[in-house]
Amino acid sequence: MHGYTAGNEQPAGIWVEDQAASEPVLYLRSDQFGFSAPKKEGSWDERYPYASFLNLGGEEGFVADCVWDTRTLGGSFLWPLIDAARCGKNGESWKVWDSRYNMHRGVGSYMEDSVDLTLYEIKCFYDLTEQHPDWSDEILCEKLTDADCLLLNYADHMQICKWLRHFQDFKGYVESFCFRPFVNERYEIVDIAEAKLTWEDGDEYGFELDVPVLNEESVRSYRASRRIRSSQDAEKLRQILTNVRIMTVRRTKQMESLVEAVV
Repeated sequence: MHGYTAGNEQPAGIWVEDQAASEPVLYLRSDQFGFSAPKKEGSWDERYPYASFLNLGGEEGFVADCVWDTRTLGGSFLWPLIDAARCGKNGESWKVWDSRYNMHRGVGSYMEDSVDLTLYEIKCFYDLTEQHPDWSDEILCEKLTDADCLLLNYADHMQICKWLRHFQDFKGYVESFCFRPFVNERYEIVDIAEAKLTWEDGDEYGFELDVPVLNEESVRSYRASRRIRSSQDAEKLRQILTNVRIMTVRRTKQMESLVEAVV
């Protein structure tokens, strides 16, 4: 970890260190994926699932519980920062840019800040690296962007490639970051808009093969018609929010268990 002080030579956040060189090679920051909390200014229209749910007559208490449970250890991604551009007369300060991809996967895109569609794009990256191990990062960026993935479409694409390659494959990424509560036994990603999870499902960290999962066809349809923004069904939105809440709680429990085992 590195905090901020005036004239920092490194950005505030988490650094990834090259052990051989004993110096940072990437800087990371976390981002919550449990949807933006409703606010009277900035997050109060149909683009935001909590606000849309409330506008359709949903209960404030339910929204508050969802926000509470998703603003936990299990409710975030880690993204690399863009190589910080030095600024100031002597180049002593860091001009830090957060992940461009993380900014563009929000409610203005087809992804609508959704954890499952984000994981799907990450899986697409690993599928391509497995199918074409000789492809450079530049070719990967071109091919994924041509396939309408946003993951490598912005200024931080090379940092994201470097970050994801570290985990070898999608299974490695899922296991490293305890994302088992978001996938089935084949590491296919649970579709938060179609799954109907309940608290009675138990505390399992993965799902059986019959749970609805994302595939090329369903993701193509979501790109054409944004599933959250287009929904005017309070109960449909309630299920989406419940799904994310349940999976996040399970992930938090798994992560806390690992921390306790280390301590």
